[in-house]
Amino acid sequence: MLHAINMLSMACMVGPILWFLALFSYSRFSSKTHLFSFRLYLATQMAVSALSVPVIFLLSSSSGAAEGWLWVAYRQIFWWGAIVAGLLAIAVLRDILQRFLTALEGLQRASLATFQWILVVAFFVILDRALADSAHATLAGQLAIVSYGLSLTELVLLLLLLVPFTYIVRRSLRSHFQDVMMGLTVLALSNSVFGLFLGDKMELASGAAVAASHVVLVTTLIFWISCFVAEEKVDRPHMLSVDSRLVRWSEKLRVLDRKSASAD
Repeated sequence: MLHAINMLSMACMVGPILWFLALFSYSRFSSKTHLFSFRLYLATQMAVSALSVPVIFLLSSSSGAAEGWLWVAYRQIFWWGAIVAGLLAIAVLRDILQRFLTALEGLQRASLATFQWILVVAFFVILDRALADSAHATLAGQLAIVSYGLSLTELVLLLLLLVPFTYIVRRSLRSHFQDVMMGLTVLALSNSVFGLFLGDKMELASGAAVAASHVVLVTTLIFWISCFVAEEKVDRPHMLSVDSRLVRWSEKLRVLDRKSASAD
């Protein structure tokens, strides 16, 4: 436990700074590709990281009942922050999917509808798991279940929708969309794997696991900062042929959607 606290103390010194630099570097450009939802995600992560700093420093020098209360406060800040960040990350993925398929109206509507149904299924799965463990799990444990459910939902959305459409549409330039997606994928995967190293009471059980998760976080933030600082290349966008299979399917879906709307 002491080793985990020391790892947290080291991480909390650089976490808020890196989140601020990521937010600043992302916000300083006026590019139309920038997403307000991702700015809000970065700001939320920065706020949660900053709130954790005094709690961790007090925790490293406390003992007895005070240490127990500080652990409760830290877990509440951590898990509630993770849940809010997870919801914002899903909003970011929806915005990216919508931007990718702007020129394919029918396919865009079908994809967004699929996106929403996946969220509905994920909601009931997470709710069922949380209720099943409500008898013996603490509040922090239930929050952890919700947080990891959101991380797994992010991975499902990325693998089923975001990544395939990134290659199907064949964007001609590596935009900030791909950079954001890559970072969110790494963080969601890290959070999901990190859950395997939590104890039965959803407490930090391994200092090595804490260190590994923070190494992934710092690496991702440095990657984001380096990508956002560099100016985005303005290449000629890839134009889909009007007789391509993707355009034809999009038009069929658009027509079906209009027919179903008029029938209602």
